[in-house]
Amino acid sequence: MEDALMSGIPEALTIWLALLGASLAAFGVLAAIAGRARRRPRTGRPDTPPPAHAPRIAITRLALAIAKEPPAEPKARRPVPSEAEDELRFAEEVATAAARAAVTADRRHAEWLSAHRAVDAAWLAFEAADRTARRAIRAAAFPTPATPLTPSEYAARERHLHRAARTAHARGELSTDQLIDAMTHRNGFDPTLHPFEQDATLRRIARDRLLRVYLAASDLERTAWREADLALAAKQSLAREATNAVRKIQHTHRLATPVTLLAAEPRLAMR
Repeated sequence: MEDALMSGIPEALTIWLALLGASLAAFGVLAAIAGRARRRPRTGRPDTPPPAHAPRIAITRLALAIAKEPPAEPKARRPVPSEAEDELRFAEEVATAAARAAVTADRRHAEWLSAHRAVDAAWLAFEAADRTARRAIRAAAFPTPATPLTPSEYAARERHLHRAARTAHARGELSTDQLIDAMTHRNGFDPTLHPFEQDATLRRIARDRLLRVYLAASDLERTAWREADLALAAKQSLAREATNAVRKIQHTHRLATPVTLLAAEPRLAMR
């Protein structure tokens, strides 16, 4: 058996070498075919992506297309005003402000005149009420007649109080609230008093009210005077500035045609 095994070894070795040679031959044939395929030129359209320089070609074509379009017209630039035009425009603006200030000053002055007339009227009314109140107070100092306060006498005194209060209210000596107080017998209005005493009370209340009216009118008049004085000062200041601006233009640029704007007006006498 060992002899048979030893005699089969050469045959197996021969078969193995034959298979190995066939494998080597097949590998060589495949390598040659692969090399020839690599050397063969490519035909047809490749399926691979375009090379890296393709975007550059697209950008170049876009630039050429834009270059073919007509160039856009440049925007018109605003002319830069000269120094003289700027100064003239400033002078015109100041002149406009001066004209508006003049209108305001005139209105404030008219308001002050109205307030001043109101103060004068209030003072005259207070003086008249004060003189009447002094006479009524002196008359009430004398003893009043001893008249029994019967129902008819009380009714007569009440009618006298109501009539005197309405007359004083019509003259502007009593306010509406004070008239109501007199008609309802409140705040010092007593219908049981003698008519002389009632008249003294009415005159005193009227004098005090007219004094308050005069003081309030005086406060309003002072406020109106300050506002009018400030408005007039602003008017004169702007008028001077406008005139100086025109003179500067004429002197600096030596304009042949004179430029006239608002001129300053004399200051109004406030008092």
